[in-house]
Amino acid sequence: MNNKTRVTIPNEAETEQKPYFPTDYAVATGALCSRNVKEYGGIRGKDGFHWLRVANSDKSVRNRRVDGGVGRYDAGCRKYAALARFQNPEQSGLSTSVVSGKRVLTKNGKPVLYPQRKADYTISQQLTRLRNTGNLSFVGHYESDATDVGYDSNKNKSFRLQTNVTYDMGGQTYCHVAKVKVADVCSQFRDGTKCSEDEGYWFECGPVEVERYRKVGKNEWRKLEMDEPEQMSDEYQTAELLFATKFEPQDKYEERGFRGGEELDTDEFQIGMFVNDIFLRDLERSVEFNYAHKFEVGNTTEKVAQLRDDNLSGARVAEAVAPVKKRVVRCFPGTNIPDLSYFKKDGQDENFIEF
Repeated sequence: MNNKTRVTIPNEAETEQKPYFPTDYAVATGALCSRNVKEYGGIRGKDGFHWLRVANSDKSVRNRRVDGGVGRYDAGCRKYAALARFQNPEQSGLSTSVVSGKRVLTKNGKPVLYPQRKADYTISQQLTRLRNTGNLSFVGHYESDATDVGYDSNKNKSFRLQTNVTYDMGGQTYCHVAKVKVADVCSQFRDGTKCSEDEGYWFECGPVEVERYRKVGKNEWRKLEMDEPEQMSDEYQTAELLFATKFEPQDKYEERGFRGGEELDTDEFQIGMFVNDIFLRDLERSVEFNYAHKFEVGNTTEKVAQLRDDNLSGARVAEAVAPVKKRVVRCFPGTNIPDLSYFKKDGQDENFIEF
C-alpha cells in the first residue's frame, strides 16, 4: 500500500516464544483452536498454530505451536491464525496509546476496534431479538476470508470475502458472524464452548492490543516494557491472533520456488494481500464506523431503508432510519449493505440506495 502502514507477519526471531491463542472471532472465521489430547513440550491442552514468515525447502511455511515449538505446513492450509507486525503505523494515521495499562492501536486519538471475544449467551439472545425486530443500530462491517478451511487442493490463488455486519447496543459495538468457518470438529472458543458451523455468533469489538519490539541485533528483537521511551524504529505486533487466512504464494513467487530458511516478503503472498488490503483497511475505518456513523432505529414514522445481510439469505437484520436530510449511500457491489465511507448527495445508480 503506497504511503501506508506496511503490515507483515513476524518470523521466528521477531517475537516471544509464548503461547498465542486465536481470539473467538478468529476461531469462528477458520482459525484452529481445539482441546487436544496431544502433548507438545509437556503442555497438555489447547492445540493451535500461527504463521511465521519463514519458508522451508519443500515449499511449505513454518508455523509456531502454542507451546512455542516450530512446525511446517503447506502454504495452502488456511486453518492457521496470524500475528500482524506494523511498521511505521503513523503513515496511515495510526498510532499507539496506553489505555487501562495496555498499549493499543489508535487513529485520531481514538482506539481502533476489531471483533474479538464471543458475547455471552444473555447478550447474544438480546442482540438477536433486537436485530430481528429492527431495533438495533447498524454501525458498519468487517470482512473475513471465506475460502475453504484446511488444505486448498484447488490451489485457489485468491480468497473470497465474507461480510460480518456490526451493530451498536448500549454504546458497545458487536459483530455478527452468520456463516462460521470451523477448522475441525473440535474447534472451540476460549470459554470451552464448541464452535459450530450451523450457528451464528456475536462478538464484542474491542481495542487492538499491541506489543512493542526493537531490533537489537542482526536476527534479534527485544520486547519492550510499557514504560520504555518509544523510538521511530520500533515495530508493533498484535498481542492476539486476530484473523485466519492462507499463506498461499502468488504465481510469481511459486515459480521462483522457496529456499529453506528464507524470510519471506509477505507482499508476494495471499496472506500479505489480506493483511494489507482487508485487515488493515478494516482497522483504519473502524474509527469512522464506530464513532461517526451510528444510525438510530426504533419507533418512527420516518421512511426507513431495510438492510439485509446476504449471509442470512435475505432475513431482516436491521432498519436504518433516514436522517432529516435525505441522502444517498453507496452500497457494496451486489449487496444492499451500505459502505459508509462513501456518500453521494444527488442522483443514484445501481450501487446506491436512498435513505
